[in-house]
Amino acid sequence: MKKFLIFVTLFSLSIQISSAMSEIDRDELKCINSTSSYKEMMACTNKARTQWESEIEKYYQMLTGELPEKDLKNLTSSQRRWNKYKQTEFKMIDGLLKKKLNIEGKNIACGLKKDIVKSRAIYLRDYHELFHEE
Repeated sequence: MKKFLIFVTLFSLSIQISSAMSEIDRDELKCINSTSSYKEMMACTNKARTQWESEIEKYYQMLTGELPEKDLKNLTSSQRRWNKYKQTEFKMIDGLLKKKLNIEGKNIACGLKKDIVKSRAIYLRDYHELFHEE
C-alpha cells in the first residue's frame, strides 16, 4: 500500500512538474506574449494543441510497439474511449461558449481544448516512462 501511495504521489507530481516546464508550453507563452491580438493568441494556442496531439501520437505509437498483448488491448480501448471523450468535451465546450461568440470566448474554448489534449499527452508519456522503469 505504501508503494502505491508513493507511486500516485510521484505520478501526480511528475504531471504537474512536466507540464509546467514543457517546451510546448514555453513556446506557446512566448508566442502569446509577443502579440496583443486575440486572433494571433488563438493561433499560438492552436499550434500548441497540434503539438500536443503529435505527442499523443508519438507516445501511443511507442507504447503499441512495446506493450504485451493484454496491455496493448487495454491501451487501444483506452485510446478509443479517450477520443470519444475528447469529441464530447469539445462539443460541450463549444455549446457552453456558444453565447460568447466573441473572440475572447473563442480563445477560452481554444485553451480548454488544448488542455484536454495536453493532459492525455502527458499521461501517455508518463505511462511510457513507467513501463521502462525497473
